[in-house]
Amino acid sequence: MAIIKKNYRVLFYSASFIFISVVLFLFFSLGLVLANRNKIIAGAAIADIDIGRLDKTKAKNKINDEIQKFLDEKIFIEYRTPDETKKEIMAGGVKEIGVEFDIETTINNVFALGRSQNVFENLKTHLETFFRGRKIDPVFTLYGPRLEKYIEKYLKPRGEPARNAAIVFEKNDFVIQPEKEGVIIPQKEVENQVISMSRDLKIQKLNIALVKDVPEVAERETEFALELAKDYLKIAPLILKYEDNSIPISKERLADLFEFPVINQPGNESNKILGFNVSLEKTKDLLTLFSQGINRESNNAQFVAENGKVTTFRQSFEGLRLNIDASSFLLKQSILAKKKETELAVSKIQPDITTAGANNLGVVDLLGRGTTDFTGSPESRVHNIKTAAAKFNGILIKPGEKFSFNKILGEVTPEEGYRAALVIKDHQTIPEYGGGICQVSTTVFRAAIFSGLDIIERYPHSYAVKYYNPQGFDATVYPGGPDLKFINNTERYILIQTKIAGNKLIIEFYGTKDGRSVKIKGPQESNKQKDESLKAELFYEVWRGDELIAENYFLSNYFSPKLFPIARNPLE
Repeated sequence: MAIIKKNYRVLFYSASFIFISVVLFLFFSLGLVLANRNKIIAGAAIADIDIGRLDKTKAKNKINDEIQKFLDEKIFIEYRTPDETKKEIMAGGVKEIGVEFDIETTINNVFALGRSQNVFENLKTHLETFFRGRKIDPVFTLYGPRLEKYIEKYLKPRGEPARNAAIVFEKNDFVIQPEKEGVIIPQKEVENQVISMSRDLKIQKLNIALVKDVPEVAERETEFALELAKDYLKIAPLILKYEDNSIPISKERLADLFEFPVINQPGNESNKILGFNVSLEKTKDLLTLFSQGINRESNNAQFVAENGKVTTFRQSFEGLRLNIDASSFLLKQSILAKKKETELAVSKIQPDITTAGANNLGVVDLLGRGTTDFTGSPESRVHNIKTAAAKFNGILIKPGEKFSFNKILGEVTPEEGYRAALVIKDHQTIPEYGGGICQVSTTVFRAAIFSGLDIIERYPHSYAVKYYNPQGFDATVYPGGPDLKFINNTERYILIQTKIAGNKLIIEFYGTKDGRSVKIKGPQESNKQKDESLKAELFYEVWRGDELIAENYFLSNYFSPKLFPIARNPLE
């Protein structure tokens, strides 16, 4: 009986101990979890930096300070040459290498410890980290290009790759440049050591073993290519021919076309030798240079109108275009065949309008004339009008072709001869290069109307401009914006002629009359206000005999000029 009581007491004490231990463990665990609430769990570290029990802000500040210290420290590099000679240098800091830390992500990774969806897993993480500690690697990026620059700056002077034996052109002949052993830097090893120290946030000496680099091709393995190069060089000077012209290629230029690739030795694939070839890329480069003196644009026959009739024209001539790809192939084949002459592949470009075909264009009658008056324009505006008008003189428009004013006008820049004058832009009247060009577009618009052509795009100015009276008969343009477009809906070519007579710009369209006549109504002004805003309407009809073949209507809404104040000239 006494034994039973004794065993009962032992069992009771054991159970009590276990129960109390479990309760204490649960209280401890609960207390640990509560203590870590809104903080990084106890025992957590980044690298060897303890940040347990810190909130995110304090942890971030602490890690940031340590990282800055790490980045600012200098690195010592100990390198060994292939002959086991050791040397040490002091290089730039980690920041220069190109290591960039993501502190925000690093802190978030640590803060996530013990905060998963699994309660028991979280409890386990809290306890293990508290008793054993847990080290988290910082998140960082190593940028390869910056590491390469770092290696080039501090280590490249200590290493140079091997150099194969080569064939070079010196003193009017080919000679052999001997091979040379070299030393290469194991970049991957440098990268691995930088990553390791960045992970630990501890500066370590970089221990780099430079590697011996042996050339693939020795001097004796260039003899085959050297013999060929000397033999092919004998065809110099090589003559390039096109039409009745000749271009000599000197020995130096011919030598520059040769290339010596590293190839497997025939019959001994494991051994490398220098081969011989004519470089297609180098021949293309040479012919591209020569093409500047060969290529020329074709030139259309040019017309001059006098007294309402086309009386004379300038001669047309063919253009030339060197086919570089085809000519490069021909040149390479000629050299390899040891031919001293090569006929280049040159294409002739026929002009759109030839002298022989000029009389068939039908440019014989005055179809319509546009006139505007630029009296009172400042000198810069007059200059721009003359410059722009010259662009359109002699232009030929094919039957059915769509005319675009902006396309023919091209760029409006100082390089094209334009000066600053007033234009309407962005609700202002501002000085800008090319101010006054609309005098030309307006005059072209009027000539197209009087010629009975099909106007497909036209825009009025934002406000009435005195140079374009009567209002409603203008056309504004701007490169990349508003354009003036019409179609040559006649069956023959139309020739544009421009001229300045005093303060008047005159633009005439010549072609072949087809019996059409134009009736214009307006422009009629209406709704004119004290602030000078107004509307204007323009009607025009195209008739052939008693048949109405086309009609169009243009409404122009002009705002008050007060809405477009004149800005100060920023170019003055």
